Amino acid sequence: ELLSHAYSVFFTLVLVMGSVVLVLEEYYNTDGYFTIFSRVLSTIKRFLIDTFLGIIAGVIILGVLIGQHVVGSSSQALQLSAVIVTNTIYETLLMFLLGYGLVEYPRHLFVISSIESHLTRVYNRAAMDFKGISDASLNVSLVVSDVMKTKEQLSAYGDQRLNDAMQIMLTECPSEFRSSRMGKVATNKSGQVTIDSLAALRTRLNYAKDRYRMSQAKCEGTKLRAY
Repeated sequence: ELLSHAYSVFFTLVLVMGSVVLVLEEYYNTDGYFTIFSRVLSTIKRFLIDTFLGIIAGVIILGVLIGQHVVGSSSQALQLSAVIVTNTIYETLLMFLLGYGLVEYPRHLFVISSIESHLTRVYNRAAMDFKGISDASLNVSLVVSDVMKTKEQLSAYGDQRLNDAMQIMLTECPSEFRSSRMGKVATNKSGQVTIDSLAALRTRLNYAKDRYRMSQAKCEGTKLRAY
């Protein structure tokens, strides 16, 4: 009984950490608002919007299972059902990982044993990486252009709060992109620049910047393989 209770506690902690806490942390790190309180509210809102359909579908399925007496309505029965479902999902993922380890990884070792074949694969990977970094560079340059174009329009507002938010965004823009020629002003549906429209623009900037840095890192890794 003690081991069963300990397992239940650790299982619940792991489930909450993996399904809620870490997801909320990722949402918070990529959110575009400028204060802790507003970022927390925006994080919770985005999380609920993205998981709303899944939560509703899960509640409906659970209600049907309980109504058909497939699953008991007690807390222990619900916990057992959660354990069964999550273990099934994890074992399915583990099956694919084992398949990769038993089939694809030995095949990979066989291919890289030939220098010519391995170099050809590196060439193909380099071509894909250069295309990826080109797309990411274009994307982040367009977002930075939107930031610069929006900055030009803020002088007509005279709002210190908006100016402070813009200064934060300017410091976060990659230094290699500073043109506003292709940019669009970040406005709301009424055509006004607000703190919400700036936060949405900052969220786009965070995503584009992270994708650009990841593409650069992948390209550098491929260069090391080639040389």
